[in-house]
Formats: sequence, structure tokens, C-alpha cells
Amino acid sequence: MNEVLSQINDNLNNSSYGVSSLSKKLIVSRSKLYRKIKLITGSTATEYIKKIRLKEGKRLLKNIDLTISKVSYKAGFSSPSYFIQCFKNEYGEIPKLISLK
Repeated sequence: MNEVLSQINDNLNNSSYGVSSLSKKLIVSRSKLYRKIKLITGSTATEYIKKIRLKEGKRLLKNIDLTISKVSYKAGFSSPSYFIQCFKNEYGEIPKLISLK
């Protein structure tokens, strides 16, 4: 799992980086990667990548004075609106509220 996390973090700002890219880099089939991540984390591989990106977005909002748009792209989301939607679903509030704390 350390290698999985390392690969995701190394490619965090690449919005097109996903399960296919990760499985190729780790030289493992997509289905095997999905099974292992699901077994260890309880989340699908796609959900796990999204959670890591959301954590990075939250960290950026708390530590750096950036706009929501810039944070969303730095965290690897393809659009600020999708970042806001995912953030609200995960944390129960919109990212703007977090950045003001």
C-alpha cells in the first residue's frame, strides 16, 4: 500500500491519472489492484484515489492561501465544480468554509 500511496501522491495534480495508470505503473492488473485496495481500505480504487485528492485539497485550503479553483487543480480534479461537489459529499461542507477557518 505504501507504493500505491506514493504513486498516487507523485501524480496528484494530474487529473487524468487513475486506476489504469496506477495499475500500469505497479505492473499489476486493474482487477487485482481493485481487489487489493478494496480489501485493505474498504473503498474501490477510484474512491481511494478521490479520497487522497480530497485530503490534499483540504490540506491546501488550510495551509495555503489559494482560490478554490487553484486548489481543485492542484489536488488533481478536472474542474472546480466537481471538486466542490466531492468535497461537500465527503466532509459535509463546501470548501470555502474550510478555507476561512
